Amino acid sequence: MASIYLGKKSGSSVSSISSQVKATVNVTREIFKECPNFEKVTYKITYPTKYEDEYVPTVFGSYYNVLIYNGYNVKHRGTQIFGYYSPANNSQIVREVCVYYSVLRDNIPLMVTFVTRGNGTYTCTYETLISEKSFTACNINKKKLKQNLVQDLPKVHNKFTKRAKIKFKTEEGKNKYINGLNEIKLSRSFSKVIFISNKKSKKESSDEPYDFYNCELLKKNSLNDVIEKNVLAGVKDKVIDGIIVYYYRRNNIALLVEFINNCKSKTQIIRNYTYGNEWVNGNVTYYNNQELIMELEKIKNRMNISRNYNLGTAPETFNNSYLNESLGGNTTEELDEVYDDIEVTQVYPSYEDYYSETNTTSIGNIVFYILAGSILAAALVAVAYYKIPKLLTKNYMKYFAINCEFTLINKKKTKELIIINK
Repeated sequence: MASIYLGKKSGSSVSSISSQVKATVNVTREIFKECPNFEKVTYKITYPTKYEDEYVPTVFGSYYNVLIYNGYNVKHRGTQIFGYYSPANNSQIVREVCVYYSVLRDNIPLMVTFVTRGNGTYTCTYETLISEKSFTACNINKKKLKQNLVQDLPKVHNKFTKRAKIKFKTEEGKNKYINGLNEIKLSRSFSKVIFISNKKSKKESSDEPYDFYNCELLKKNSLNDVIEKNVLAGVKDKVIDGIIVYYYRRNNIALLVEFINNCKSKTQIIRNYTYGNEWVNGNVTYYNNQELIMELEKIKNRMNISRNYNLGTAPETFNNSYLNESLGGNTTEELDEVYDDIEVTQVYPSYEDYYSETNTTSIGNIVFYILAGSILAAALVAVAYYKIPKLLTKNYMKYFAINCEFTLINKKKTKELIIINK
Protein backbone atom coordinates (compact mmCIF):
# COMPACT_ATOMS: atom_id res chain seq x y z
CA MET A 1 0.00 0.00 0.00
CA ALA A 2 1.16 3.53 -0.74
CA SER A 3 1.52 5.95 2.17
CA ILE A 4 0.91 9.70 1.80
CA TYR A 5 2.17 12.15 4.43
CA LEU A 6 0.38 15.50 4.40
CA GLY A 7 3.28 17.16 6.20
CA LYS A 8 5.55 16.36 3.25
CA LYS A 9 4.99 18.89 0.47
CA SER A 10 7.96 18.27 -1.81
CA GLY A 11 10.38 15.52 -2.76
CA SER A 12 9.48 11.84 -2.73
CA SER A 13 8.96 8.90 -0.41
CA VAL A 14 8.97 5.14 -0.82
CA SER A 15 6.41 2.71 0.64
CA SER A 16 7.12 -1.00 0.96
CA ILE A 17 3.99 -2.83 -0.12
CA SER A 18 5.65 -6.25 0.07
CA SER A 19 9.13 -7.63 0.68
CA GLN A 20 9.96 -7.06 -2.99
CA VAL A 21 7.53 -4.43 -4.25
CA LYS A 22 7.76 -0.73 -3.44
CA ALA A 23 5.57 2.22 -4.38
CA THR A 24 7.06 5.67 -4.93
CA VAL A 25 5.16 8.83 -4.06
CA ASN A 26 6.44 11.97 -5.79
CA VAL A 27 5.26 15.23 -4.23
CA THR A 28 4.91 18.59 -6.00
CA ARG A 29 3.56 21.90 -4.73
CA GLU A 30 2.16 24.68 -6.89
CA ILE A 31 -0.40 27.44 -7.11
CA PHE A 32 -3.82 26.11 -8.16
CA LYS A 33 -4.17 27.96 -11.48
CA GLU A 34 -7.97 27.86 -11.60
CA CYS A 35 -8.13 29.43 -8.14
CA PRO A 36 -4.76 31.16 -7.57
CA ASN A 37 -5.32 32.17 -3.95
CA PHE A 38 -5.08 28.48 -3.11
CA GLU A 39 -2.26 26.03 -3.55
CA LYS A 40 -2.28 22.43 -4.66
CA VAL A 41 -0.02 19.66 -3.36
CA THR A 42 0.01 16.60 -5.63
CA TYR A 43 1.04 13.12 -4.49
CA LYS A 44 1.68 11.02 -7.60
CA ILE A 45 1.89 7.28 -6.94
CA THR A 46 3.96 4.98 -9.17
CA TYR A 47 4.68 1.27 -8.94
CA PRO A 48 7.29 -1.04 -10.53
CA THR A 49 6.62 -1.61 -14.24
CA LYS A 50 4.69 -4.85 -13.84
CA TYR A 51 2.31 -3.26 -11.33
CA GLU A 52 2.15 0.13 -13.05
CA ASP A 53 1.14 -1.03 -16.51
CA GLU A 54 -1.71 -3.31 -15.48
CA TYR A 55 -3.69 -4.51 -12.50
CA VAL A 56 -1.97 -7.38 -10.68
CA PRO A 57 -4.49 -9.30 -8.55
CA THR A 58 -3.55 -9.45 -4.87
CA VAL A 59 -5.44 -10.28 -1.69
CA PHE A 60 -8.20 -7.65 -1.55
CA GLY A 61 -6.12 -5.49 -3.92
CA SER A 62 -3.90 -4.67 -0.94
CA TYR A 63 -0.87 -3.60 -3.04
CA TYR A 64 -2.95 -0.70 -4.34
CA ASN A 65 -4.42 0.52 -1.05
CA VAL A 66 -3.67 4.17 -0.20
CA LEU A 67 -3.23 5.40 3.37
CA ILE A 68 -3.14 9.10 4.28
CA TYR A 69 -1.30 10.28 7.42
CA ASN A 70 -1.01 13.75 8.90
CA GLY A 71 2.70 13.33 9.69
CA TYR A 72 5.89 13.94 7.70
CA ASN A 73 7.55 10.59 6.92
CA VAL A 74 7.66 6.93 7.82
CA LYS A 75 9.38 7.68 11.15
CA HIS A 76 6.94 10.45 12.03
CA ARG A 77 3.70 9.24 10.49
CA GLY A 78 1.36 11.04 12.84
CA THR A 79 -2.21 9.76 12.77
CA GLN A 80 -3.80 7.83 9.92
CA ILE A 81 -6.71 10.02 8.86
CA PHE A 82 -7.99 8.02 5.90
CA GLY A 83 -7.65 4.75 3.99
CA TYR A 84 -8.66 3.88 0.41
CA TYR A 85 -8.97 0.10 0.20
CA SER A 86 -9.45 -2.84 -2.14
CA PRO A 87 -9.44 -1.58 -5.76
CA ALA A 88 -10.81 -4.47 -7.82
CA ASN A 89 -9.56 -3.45 -11.26
CA ASN A 90 -7.09 -1.14 -12.98
CA SER A 91 -9.53 1.77 -13.36
CA GLN A 92 -10.12 1.91 -9.58
CA ILE A 93 -6.43 2.27 -8.68
CA VAL A 94 -5.57 5.74 -7.37
CA ARG A 95 -2.68 7.34 -9.27
CA GLU A 96 -2.83 10.81 -7.70
CA VAL A 97 -4.06 12.45 -4.52
CA CYS A 98 -4.27 16.26 -4.56
CA VAL A 99 -4.67 18.32 -1.38
CA TYR A 100 -5.68 21.99 -1.45
CA TYR A 101 -4.78 24.79 0.98
CA SER A 102 -5.29 28.53 1.24
CA VAL A 103 -2.06 30.45 0.56
CA LEU A 104 -2.83 32.22 3.85
CA ARG A 105 -3.03 28.99 5.87
CA ASP A 106 -0.90 26.40 4.13
CA ASN A 107 -1.01 24.06 7.13
CA ILE A 108 -4.79 23.58 7.02
CA PRO A 109 -6.01 21.08 4.36
CA LEU A 110 -9.34 22.19 2.91
CA MET A 111 -10.23 19.80 0.10
CA VAL A 112 -8.89 16.54 -1.34
CA THR A 113 -9.14 15.03 -4.83
CA PHE A 114 -8.56 11.40 -5.82
CA VAL A 115 -7.64 10.69 -9.45
CA THR A 116 -7.85 7.06 -10.60
CA ARG A 117 -6.23 5.26 -13.51
CA GLY A 118 -9.64 5.21 -15.14
CA ASN A 119 -9.49 9.02 -15.13
CA GLY A 120 -12.17 9.28 -12.49
CA THR A 121 -11.86 12.43 -10.35
CA TYR A 122 -13.47 12.45 -6.92
CA THR A 123 -13.39 15.55 -4.74
CA CYS A 124 -14.44 16.05 -1.14
CA THR A 125 -13.69 18.31 1.80
CA TYR A 126 -10.95 17.34 4.23
CA GLU A 127 -13.62 17.35 6.92
CA THR A 128 -15.58 14.69 4.98
CA LEU A 129 -12.45 12.60 4.59
CA ILE A 130 -11.83 12.58 8.33
CA SER A 131 -15.44 11.72 9.15
CA GLU A 132 -15.50 8.87 6.59
CA LYS A 133 -12.14 7.47 7.84
CA SER A 134 -12.08 4.96 5.00
CA PHE A 135 -14.00 3.47 2.12
CA THR A 136 -13.51 0.70 -0.39
CA ALA A 137 -12.87 1.43 -4.05
CA CYS A 138 -16.15 -0.10 -5.18
CA ASN A 139 -18.04 2.49 -3.13
CA ILE A 140 -16.19 5.56 -4.37
CA ASN A 141 -18.98 6.51 -6.80
CA LYS A 142 -21.57 6.34 -4.04
CA LYS A 143 -19.81 8.87 -1.83
CA LYS A 144 -20.42 12.60 -1.92
CA LEU A 145 -17.22 13.30 -3.81
CA LYS A 146 -18.41 15.46 -6.67
CA GLN A 147 -17.79 18.94 -5.29
CA ASN A 148 -16.56 21.80 -7.48
CA LEU A 149 -13.13 23.02 -6.41
CA VAL A 150 -13.32 26.55 -7.81
CA GLN A 151 -16.72 27.21 -6.25
CA ASP A 152 -16.21 25.33 -3.02
CA LEU A 153 -12.65 26.18 -1.93
CA PRO A 154 -13.55 29.75 -0.82
CA LYS A 155 -16.69 28.41 0.90
CA VAL A 156 -14.76 25.77 2.82
CA HIS A 157 -12.12 28.33 3.80
CA ASN A 158 -14.78 30.76 5.04
CA LYS A 159 -16.42 27.97 7.03
CA PHE A 160 -13.11 27.14 8.70
CA THR A 161 -12.40 30.79 9.59
CA LYS A 162 -16.02 31.46 10.55
CA ARG A 163 -15.97 34.21 7.92
CA ALA A 164 -13.37 36.24 9.81
CA LYS A 165 -12.14 38.97 7.44
CA ILE A 166 -9.87 42.03 7.40
CA LYS A 167 -10.79 45.58 6.37
CA PHE A 168 -7.74 47.52 5.22
CA LYS A 169 -7.53 51.06 6.57
CA THR A 170 -5.17 53.80 5.34
CA GLU A 171 -5.60 56.10 8.34
CA GLU A 172 -3.68 55.84 11.61
CA GLY A 173 -4.72 53.20 14.10
CA LYS A 174 -3.72 50.05 15.95
CA ASN A 175 -4.58 46.53 14.87
CA LYS A 176 -6.76 44.38 17.09
CA TYR A 177 -7.66 40.73 16.60
CA ILE A 178 -5.07 40.36 13.83
CA ASN A 179 -2.54 37.54 13.66
CA GLY A 180 0.80 38.42 12.09
CA LEU A 181 2.17 34.94 11.63
CA ASN A 182 5.85 34.37 12.31
CA GLU A 183 8.21 35.13 9.45
CA ILE A 184 8.28 32.21 7.02
CA LYS A 185 11.53 31.54 5.21
CA LEU A 186 11.22 31.07 1.44
CA SER A 187 14.93 30.84 0.68
CA ARG A 188 18.23 32.10 2.03
CA SER A 189 17.42 35.52 0.58
CA PHE A 190 13.66 35.95 0.94
CA SER A 191 10.89 35.45 3.48
CA LYS A 192 7.22 36.31 3.95
CA VAL A 193 4.91 37.45 6.72
CA ILE A 194 1.19 36.60 6.58
CA PHE A 195 -1.52 38.66 8.27
CA ILE A 196 -4.90 37.05 8.95
CA SER A 197 -7.72 37.85 11.33
CA ASN A 198 -8.32 35.88 14.48
CA LYS A 199 -10.81 33.08 14.02
CA LYS A 200 -14.20 34.23 15.25
CA SER A 201 -15.56 32.46 18.31
CA LYS A 202 -19.01 30.87 18.41
CA LYS A 203 -20.24 33.86 20.41
CA GLU A 204 -19.26 36.27 17.63
CA SER A 205 -22.13 35.95 15.20
CA SER A 206 -21.44 39.26 13.45
CA ASP A 207 -19.79 39.19 10.03
CA GLU A 208 -18.12 42.56 10.64
CA PRO A 209 -14.43 42.46 9.59
CA TYR A 210 -11.50 43.43 11.80
CA ASP A 211 -9.66 46.66 10.92
CA PHE A 212 -6.06 46.43 9.70
CA TYR A 213 -4.03 49.67 9.57
CA ASN A 214 -1.46 50.53 6.93
CA CYS A 215 0.97 51.88 9.56
CA GLU A 216 1.34 48.33 10.95
CA LEU A 217 1.83 46.62 7.62
CA LEU A 218 5.63 46.74 7.25
CA LYS A 219 8.55 46.01 9.54
CA LYS A 220 10.27 49.12 10.87
CA ASN A 221 13.20 49.79 8.55
CA SER A 222 14.79 52.81 6.90
CA LEU A 223 13.25 51.77 3.57
CA ASN A 224 10.00 50.38 4.96
CA ASP A 225 8.01 53.61 5.07
CA VAL A 226 4.24 53.60 5.19
CA ILE A 227 2.92 52.98 1.67
CA GLU A 228 1.47 56.13 0.12
CA LYS A 229 -2.32 56.44 0.28
CA ASN A 230 -2.69 57.08 -3.45
CA VAL A 231 -1.07 53.70 -4.19
CA LEU A 232 -3.48 52.02 -1.76
CA ALA A 233 -6.64 53.54 -3.26
CA GLY A 234 -7.64 50.18 -4.75
CA VAL A 235 -7.59 48.39 -1.37
CA LYS A 236 -8.75 51.21 0.93
CA ASP A 237 -11.64 49.95 3.10
CA LYS A 238 -11.69 46.75 1.09
CA VAL A 239 -12.71 43.57 2.93
CA ILE A 240 -10.21 40.76 2.31
CA ASP A 241 -9.12 37.39 3.66
CA GLY A 242 -5.53 38.36 4.42
CA ILE A 243 -2.26 40.04 3.45
CA ILE A 244 1.16 38.65 2.54
CA VAL A 245 4.33 40.78 2.70
CA TYR A 246 7.52 39.49 1.06
CA TYR A 247 10.93 40.62 2.37
CA TYR A 248 14.55 40.61 1.33
CA ARG A 249 16.02 38.96 4.43
CA ARG A 250 19.47 40.53 4.54
CA ASN A 251 18.12 44.05 5.03
CA ASN A 252 14.53 43.25 6.06
CA ILE A 253 13.29 45.31 3.12
CA ALA A 254 9.74 44.73 1.92
CA LEU A 255 9.56 44.05 -1.82
CA LEU A 256 6.02 42.91 -2.55
CA VAL A 257 2.63 43.13 -0.80
CA GLU A 258 -0.37 40.98 -1.77
CA PHE A 259 -3.96 41.59 -0.66
CA ILE A 260 -5.76 38.24 -0.91
CA ASN A 261 -9.50 37.56 -1.14
CA ASN A 262 -11.67 34.60 -2.19
CA CYS A 263 -10.63 32.46 -5.14
CA LYS A 264 -8.86 34.83 -7.54
CA SER A 265 -8.94 38.39 -6.21
CA LYS A 266 -5.37 39.55 -5.58
CA THR A 267 -4.06 43.12 -5.51
CA GLN A 268 -0.26 43.36 -5.72
CA ILE A 269 1.82 46.39 -4.75
CA ILE A 270 5.50 46.35 -5.73
CA ARG A 271 8.37 48.43 -4.45
CA ASN A 272 9.31 50.82 -7.23
CA TYR A 273 12.73 49.88 -8.53
CA THR A 274 13.41 53.39 -9.93
CA TYR A 275 13.32 55.34 -6.68
CA GLY A 276 13.67 52.55 -4.14
CA ASN A 277 11.34 53.79 -1.41
CA GLU A 278 8.15 54.29 -3.43
CA TRP A 279 5.49 51.74 -4.34
CA VAL A 280 3.43 51.06 -7.44
CA ASN A 281 0.49 48.84 -8.32
CA GLY A 282 1.67 46.00 -10.49
CA ASN A 283 1.36 42.36 -11.44
CA VAL A 284 3.73 39.55 -10.50
CA THR A 285 2.88 36.13 -11.93
CA TYR A 286 4.20 32.89 -10.44
CA TYR A 287 2.94 29.33 -10.00
CA ASN A 288 5.38 27.86 -7.49
CA ASN A 289 7.96 28.96 -4.93
CA GLN A 290 10.84 28.82 -7.40
CA GLU A 291 9.09 31.23 -9.77
CA LEU A 292 8.13 33.48 -6.84
CA ILE A 293 11.75 33.66 -5.68
CA MET A 294 12.86 34.55 -9.21
CA GLU A 295 10.34 37.42 -9.31
CA LEU A 296 11.48 38.70 -5.90
CA GLU A 297 15.08 38.55 -7.11
CA LYS A 298 14.11 40.72 -10.10
CA ILE A 299 12.54 43.35 -7.85
CA LYS A 300 15.59 43.34 -5.58
CA ASN A 301 18.02 43.59 -8.49
CA ARG A 302 16.11 46.51 -10.00
CA MET A 303 16.46 48.34 -6.70
CA ASN A 304 20.21 47.74 -6.83
CA ILE A 305 20.36 49.93 -9.94
CA SER A 306 20.07 52.93 -7.63
CA ARG A 307 23.30 53.74 -5.76
CA ASN A 308 21.26 54.95 -2.83
CA TYR A 309 19.68 51.56 -2.26
CA ASN A 310 22.46 49.01 -2.60
CA LEU A 311 21.03 45.89 -0.97
CA GLY A 312 24.33 44.07 -0.71
CA THR A 313 26.29 42.17 -3.32
CA ALA A 314 29.40 40.02 -3.30
CA PRO A 315 32.68 41.99 -3.26
CA GLU A 316 34.09 42.48 -6.73
CA THR A 317 37.65 41.77 -5.53
CA PHE A 318 37.14 38.00 -5.45
CA ASN A 319 39.31 35.84 -7.69
CA ASN A 320 38.77 32.22 -8.59
CA SER A 321 40.11 29.80 -5.99
CA TYR A 322 41.54 26.37 -6.62
CA LEU A 323 38.67 23.95 -6.69
CA ASN A 324 38.57 20.76 -4.75
CA GLU A 325 36.50 18.39 -6.88
CA SER A 326 35.66 16.15 -3.94
CA LEU A 327 33.79 18.97 -2.22
CA GLY A 328 31.64 19.99 -5.20
CA GLY A 329 27.92 19.42 -5.40
CA ASN A 330 27.18 19.55 -1.70
CA THR A 331 24.32 21.55 -0.24
CA THR A 332 23.98 23.40 3.04
CA GLU A 333 20.29 23.01 3.78
CA GLU A 334 20.81 21.40 7.20
CA LEU A 335 23.51 23.90 8.18
CA ASP A 336 21.35 26.75 6.99
CA GLU A 337 18.47 25.65 9.20
CA VAL A 338 20.73 25.57 12.29
CA TYR A 339 22.89 28.63 11.58
CA ASP A 340 20.29 30.98 10.18
CA ASP A 341 22.58 34.03 10.35
CA ILE A 342 25.03 32.42 7.91
CA GLU A 343 24.22 33.00 4.28
CA VAL A 344 25.84 30.95 1.54
CA THR A 345 25.37 32.05 -2.03
CA GLN A 346 27.04 31.79 -5.40
CA VAL A 347 29.07 34.88 -6.23
CA TYR A 348 28.97 34.85 -10.02
CA PRO A 349 26.94 32.54 -12.29
CA SER A 350 30.01 32.07 -14.51
CA TYR A 351 32.37 31.25 -11.65
CA GLU A 352 32.36 28.24 -9.38
CA ASP A 353 33.33 30.07 -6.23
CA TYR A 354 31.11 30.58 -3.21
CA TYR A 355 31.23 32.95 -0.30
CA SER A 356 29.79 33.05 3.19
CA GLU A 357 28.86 36.15 5.09
CA THR A 358 28.68 36.09 8.87
CA ASN A 359 28.06 38.98 11.23
CA THR A 360 28.33 38.38 14.96
CA THR A 361 29.19 40.53 17.98
CA SER A 362 31.63 37.87 19.19
CA ILE A 363 34.07 38.95 16.48
CA GLY A 364 33.68 42.66 16.95
CA ASN A 365 30.76 43.40 14.64
CA ILE A 366 32.98 42.89 11.61
CA VAL A 367 31.61 41.23 8.50
CA PHE A 368 33.98 38.89 6.68
CA TYR A 369 33.52 37.26 3.30
CA ILE A 370 35.00 33.80 2.91
CA LEU A 371 35.80 32.54 -0.56
CA ALA A 372 35.94 28.78 -1.00
CA GLY A 373 35.97 26.09 -3.63
CA SER A 374 32.54 24.76 -2.70
CA ILE A 375 29.36 25.75 -0.88
CA LEU A 376 29.98 23.18 1.86
CA ALA A 377 33.53 24.36 2.51
CA ALA A 378 32.39 27.97 2.77
CA ALA A 379 29.60 27.03 5.16
CA LEU A 380 31.84 24.93 7.38
CA VAL A 381 34.40 27.69 7.73
CA ALA A 382 31.65 30.21 8.44
CA VAL A 383 30.24 27.93 11.14
CA ALA A 384 33.69 27.53 12.69
CA TYR A 385 34.22 31.26 12.58
CA TYR A 386 30.90 31.83 14.30
CA LYS A 387 31.18 29.10 16.94
CA ILE A 388 34.90 29.28 17.86
CA PRO A 389 36.07 32.87 17.26
CA LYS A 390 38.71 32.81 20.03
CA LEU A 391 40.42 29.77 18.56
CA LEU A 392 40.32 31.09 15.03
CA THR A 393 43.89 31.65 13.93
CA LYS A 394 45.55 31.39 10.56
CA ASN A 395 46.92 27.98 11.46
CA TYR A 396 43.55 26.74 12.62
CA MET A 397 41.86 27.99 9.47
CA LYS A 398 44.57 26.43 7.36
CA TYR A 399 43.95 23.09 9.09
CA PHE A 400 40.17 23.40 8.85
CA ALA A 401 40.22 24.27 5.15
CA ILE A 402 42.31 21.42 3.82
CA ASN A 403 42.64 21.47 0.02
CA CYS A 404 40.93 24.83 -0.32
CA GLU A 405 42.20 28.37 -0.71
CA PHE A 406 40.30 30.98 1.25
CA THR A 407 40.40 34.76 1.01
CA LEU A 408 38.91 36.67 3.92
CA ILE A 409 37.98 40.25 3.15
CA ASN A 410 37.18 42.74 5.86
CA LYS A 411 34.11 44.49 4.43
CA LYS A 412 34.90 47.68 6.33
CA LYS A 413 38.53 47.77 5.19
CA THR A 414 38.52 46.10 1.82
CA LYS A 415 42.15 46.91 1.15
CA GLU A 416 43.30 44.67 3.98
CA LEU A 417 43.36 41.07 2.81
CA ILE A 418 44.07 38.05 4.93
CA ILE A 419 45.27 35.33 2.60
CA ILE A 420 45.29 31.75 3.83
CA ASN A 421 46.91 29.45 1.32
CA LYS A 422 46.45 25.74 1.02
